[in-house]
Amino acid sequence: MCFPVEGNMNNPLALCLLTGLCFGSWPVVARWSGFPGSWIAVAVAACTLVVVGFTFNLQEGQATGRGVLIVLAAGTLNGLGMIMFGKLLGTPGLDASKYIPIVYGMLPAVSMVGMLVVFRDPAYATKFIGLALVCAGVWLINR
Repeated sequence: MCFPVEGNMNNPLALCLLTGLCFGSWPVVARWSGFPGSWIAVAVAACTLVVVGFTFNLQEGQATGRGVLIVLAAGTLNGLGMIMFGKLLGTPGLDASKYIPIVYGMLPAVSMVGMLVVFRDPAYATKFIGLALVCAGVWLINR
């Protein structure tokens, strides 16, 4: 059930785990390249476009003007984040095992608050407890 059924990945937990595996491992591979920070950002962005291009489906729906602008804003934010993340990975002598978790610890915090505010997602106590545990984990790693 966690893998493709009729050619579609349909299990949200499996998608979360695979996404986390990919997002968690690409910085290790990128840093291993030895590229300077800006080149890391450019190379990763270019490869991302190629991979997404192979999976793009024009029949998934029509893009609207407003939707295109919002997606362009999201892409701009992602691009700025990639540049900064690339510079972080390219910093000589960086204790990456200390600083990279700060970035990944911020992702659920920013995403959760954004989803609660913008989409009015339900606010369960367990979400906030989980967020507190993530923050505690980042704090422990950086002690």
